[in-house]
This record gives sequence, structure tokens and C-alpha cells, in this order.
Amino acid sequence: MRHLFSAVSLLLTAVFALLALGIVMLYSTSAPMSDPYYFVKRQLIWLAL
Repeated sequence: MRHLFSAVSLLLTAVFALLALGIVMLYSTSAPMSDPYYFVKRQLIWLAL
């Protein structure tokens, strides 16, 4: 059971790290637009769904 918990926590950490990296990349691509958070907002809405 402990081994399974370790694997799940490792996978969740990897998923959240990739999500954070993706949000940062979206922020950097949307900076030249009038709203620098345009793509970040869209991505967070889809993440919530």
C-alpha cells in the first residue's frame, strides 16, 4: 500500500509541475497581446472543466 501511495504522489507531482510549466509558457506567449493573461485565462477555464 505504501508503494502505491508513493507512485501516486510522484505522478501527481509530475502532473502539477507540467501544468505549472505550461501556464508559464502560455503567459510568455500571450505577453505581446493587449491582455497578457489571455491564453492563461483560457487554459485555466479548460483546466477547471
